Amino acid sequence: QIVSLSEFINSVTISGGIASCNYETSAIYLISGTTGTNFTCALTNIPNNLTFRTFTITLIINSSTNKVYANVLSVNGTNRTLLYNSGSSNIPTLTTATYILQTISIVYTNNIITDPFCFTTVMPFF
Repeated sequence: QIVSLSEFINSVTISGGIASCNYETSAIYLISGTTGTNFTCALTNIPNNLTFRTFTITLIINSSTNKVYANVLSVNGTNRTLLYNSGSSNIPTLTTATYILQTISIVYTNNIITDPFCFTTVMPFF
C-alpha cells in the first residue's frame, strides 16, 4: 500500500541560454535565471533505445520578470523537435504570469526513424 508519493524538485539556473537538467537527479525542475528570450532545455541521462516507454519532465519557470519557456529541447546531446499542444503559435498569453509550468513528454514507440516524439504543453499561472 502506497501511503504517499513525492519527488525531489531540482533547482536549475539558466546559463548561456541553456537549462541543464539531469534526469537521474529528478524529473521536476525549478528554473531560474531567465533572460528575455526562450531557452534550451538540455536533458541528460534519459534512457534511450527503448520501445513503448515514456519519460515526462516538468519545468516550473519563475516568470515574475521574463515570460519565457523552453523552445528547444536536447535529449542526451541530440536536438529534438518539440510538438506543442495546438501548435507553438497557440501558447497562452504569458504576459502576466507569475510562474509558467511546462511539461515535456519524451515518447519512444517502435519507430526507429522518428523516435522519440517530444510533446510539450506550456501553461501560465497567475
